[in-house]
Amino acid sequence: ININMMANACARAGDEPGVERWLFERAPELGIHPDISSYNTIASGCARAGDESGAERWLFERAPEQGIHPDINSYNILIDAAAQSSDAAGVARARRWLSKAEEAQL
Repeated sequence: ININMMANACARAGDEPGVERWLFERAPELGIHPDISSYNTIASGCARAGDESGAERWLFERAPEQGIHPDINSYNILIDAAAQSSDAAGVARARRWLSKAEEAQL
């Protein structure tokens, strides 16, 4: 079972309880420990579903709660999600994420 893909499918469907079930219940049952790749996959699913704030929450709140920290891919997901809005606010958010990535020296 690919836990990341199942969690991603739930994220794309807006099924946060499903994401949590796969990540925090099923994965440990199978001896799998989520890593930043897991959180990036979930964030990407959120972003593809148009849930930019959900992507941000998974990467910058939920992952750190588990001792997992964003990597350059995490920032790229958020930059892309912000840029998809194609408006001035989206461009500003994309620039903010790029600045944060640079501050994190990624």
